Amino acid sequence: MKHKLGELFPGEQPWIGKFLNRPLNDFESFKKKARKFYEEKFDSIGVKFHVKPFFHQLVCAYLALKEKKFIHLVDVGLGKTQITLTVIYGAKKMGIGHKTLVLVPNLINIPSWEDEVEAHRPELKFIGLEGTTEERIELLKQDADIFCINYIGLQALVTRLMPNPRKPGKRSRQIDDEMMTNFMKQFDIIIFDEISTVKNTRSTTFKICKNFKSHSKIRLGLTGTPFGRNLSDLWGEYFVIDGGDSLGRNQFLFEKVFFDMRLNVWGGMDKTFRKKRMPELKRLMYNCAIRYEQNECFDLPPIIYKPIPLVMPMEMEPYYSKLKEKIREAITCNNMVMTDIRNLWMQSREVTSNFLQIIDEDANKILLDIPSPAKMEALQELCNELPEEHKMVIFHEFIESGNRIEKMITQELKEKCLRVKAGTQDRGDLLDSFKNDPECRFLVISSHIGALGLNLQTANYVCFYESPVSPIVRRQAEARVYRTGQKHTTFVYDLFIAGTVEERIREFLKEGKNLYDELMTKPELSKI
Repeated sequence: MKHKLGELFPGEQPWIGKFLNRPLNDFESFKKKARKFYEEKFDSIGVKFHVKPFFHQLVCAYLALKEKKFIHLVDVGLGKTQITLTVIYGAKKMGIGHKTLVLVPNLINIPSWEDEVEAHRPELKFIGLEGTTEERIELLKQDADIFCINYIGLQALVTRLMPNPRKPGKRSRQIDDEMMTNFMKQFDIIIFDEISTVKNTRSTTFKICKNFKSHSKIRLGLTGTPFGRNLSDLWGEYFVIDGGDSLGRNQFLFEKVFFDMRLNVWGGMDKTFRKKRMPELKRLMYNCAIRYEQNECFDLPPIIYKPIPLVMPMEMEPYYSKLKEKIREAITCNNMVMTDIRNLWMQSREVTSNFLQIIDEDANKILLDIPSPAKMEALQELCNELPEEHKMVIFHEFIESGNRIEKMITQELKEKCLRVKAGTQDRGDLLDSFKNDPECRFLVISSHIGALGLNLQTANYVCFYESPVSPIVRRQAEARVYRTGQKHTTFVYDLFIAGTVEERIREFLKEGKNLYDELMTKPELSKI
């Protein structure tokens, strides 16, 4: 029997029906208004544009100013930063936003925001909060319209070392309520760039960010990928924006409505999403959000995926088999330790990239080199075949892999290569060099650093030497290249050893992406 919208499942309590069927917003009709409507609205508050915005950018900016607690579920590459700058400038013109805090995932994103401000809203003064905690505090004393800091940097400004109540004699960083309040009350507008960063409701980041709702006038969340496989991540992201108006004020009750819960072998809870509740979840999500996909806005050149499965070399097989056996033993052991299993799993990934990092009896790190580097040889062939005047971004997961890739390109191919990693100084200058120097055709970067907030569409070749596990990170990494301004067909290569954990990761990503598309592609309300 077909499930009806808002209908209760057997045994469910009446409050669930009230929760699902309460009156909610729907902003789909705003996509159908004339462009002139939005142009007149912005003109009436004195907002002029240096570059003519796309229609979807006008819609999103208008709704954020109208609602003040809003989420832009906008595909990567559709100009979320430009939309946000219109919101900030519009709020300033309206007299409701004088000081804005932009939270970004990584330090590398701060220069990108600064570049966007200079290009689209030079009237706004921008300060990136970088350096030591003391230097950031001094920067906050300056007069500016926009202050930008990464989420980890935010923690340093509102926490202090205190005795840990759970570990006598130990100290840990804990939120200082007075420091947090004094910091937050400075800002009228809070921008959560890649709001999925706050999804973990047990994290310090979430515990800090949820308090902004008591101080700010406008809160705006930005993401094209709010979740991977775990739809329960949505609750934390929405709560920091609207305090529970959309998905409820209690995470447990949200999960009780949308998930079946079962105790797993680890002693935790497995949450299985009730797919029949997808229409109800969509309806709740769009109470304070609007969704735009790339195909609604403008056409991009084709994107072509080229998986390259490789045969496991004989030299690799004994290492990989031994690790598989250890993982199996650890899982079946009564005293299994999750960190041990995770380390073994990571080592199995390392082996497929022809190295293995182990700790000896004296706690020294030892790097084992495994002969017959199938993936590196395949990558070298791809690099050799890269057409002239084209560029390639190579994503990796392990520092050692990045080291080896950089060495292969610079020493064996004798090509210029840029490497960006954690701790790299002058990242913005390096990325500018990659974009503008025709002799620099290769960028090697960790997917966790390079997946967010970078514009790399000067390249049209992407290679995942190792793929991230998270569908969110994977999708965002691809979108660094396949985005607005891309003029060429984009080629995405995956190097993986067939029959290993890497092939399983590809299946995992496919499952995550399908689930994402099912939820995020919103049909007409009449069809829900």
